[in-house]
Amino acid sequence: MNIPRTYSRLDLIQEELSKLENKSFLDRALHILLSSKHVYLAIQLPSHLVVRANVLCEDITIIGDLEKKFQLSDLGSVLFTDFLNVVRKEENFDSLYKRLQVRNQNKLEIHQKEVTYYEESEGLTDVRIRLERRDALRGEVVLSDLANLYPTHIFQLESLLELILVDFLIEYQRGTTKNAVRNILEKI
Repeated sequence: MNIPRTYSRLDLIQEELSKLENKSFLDRALHILLSSKHVYLAIQLPSHLVVRANVLCEDITIIGDLEKKFQLSDLGSVLFTDFLNVVRKEENFDSLYKRLQVRNQNKLEIHQKEVTYYEESEGLTDVRIRLERRDALRGEVVLSDLANLYPTHIFQLESLLELILVDFLIEYQRGTTKNAVRNILEKI
């Protein structure tokens, strides 16, 4: 028996499959009414990067003269949406998998070599990221498609979001991302 695999704690693919199986009008109507447009993912980030991200978000709020405070959850959502757009336009799953592996391996190697990826004593901070449900579902589908080529891949939506955020924040910290604030403001 083939046990279906989940690609996030939300398990949106299974939720969608269940919705298709419930064919009565009442079941579908209730599902539409009760489904939220947004979902929340719980991730962990190195604490010093959370501090850096919060300062960046404050800068984005000030520079963009935003009425509503731009938060870390907003940054995660913008970066994840951007990732999905890149996957839609440019990526094939082979190159996507290789890029994710390299980033994940670098994360592990840097941590094991105790280079300043994050300080063990500093620890991790729990962060909730709000995504549009359709984007989270699309992310799960991308990971499912990736599993067709690489059945043993370990990526979950949460770990993918962690990699995207950490990668961006480290690049921003190093000064290798050009016009990051302006680019983010254009996407919100």
